[in-house]
Amino acid sequence: MSQPTVRGWREDDLGGIARLYYETVRTVNARDYTPEQIAAWAPQIEADVYWRRRFATRRAFVAELGGALAGFCELEPPGHVDCFYAHHAFQGRGVGTAMMRSLAEAAAALGAARLDADVSVTARAFFERQGFVIVRE
Repeated sequence: MSQPTVRGWREDDLGGIARLYYETVRTVNARDYTPEQIAAWAPQIEADVYWRRRFATRRAFVAELGGALAGFCELEPPGHVDCFYAHHAFQGRGVGTAMMRSLAEAAAALGAARLDADVSVTARAFFERQGFVIVRE
């Protein structure tokens, strides 16, 4: 089985990132949230300009597996993990772990002693396996 690769985002990733975000919230996160919460979280597939604006103030990475966009994540300098999404078809295949490793390396290069995040109920177990500790719910 091939391993995921993680790299900085490119302009031609934006449409795929927008779809991945929308579809992941509406499939994976829908297990833990009400239809109303999901609709508020991801009401539509956002235009490329939305993501381009977000990435202007964050370090964004994409994960690829087998040539497909398998996930994306953001680091708000110096050490806050913001968006962190693995495509529903690629969950459990090392995508999240590879992205977390890239975020940790980027944060360390910026001088962050640790990473922090506000995570969904759905992502909680993954983040705990990565060494995160719940400070408050």
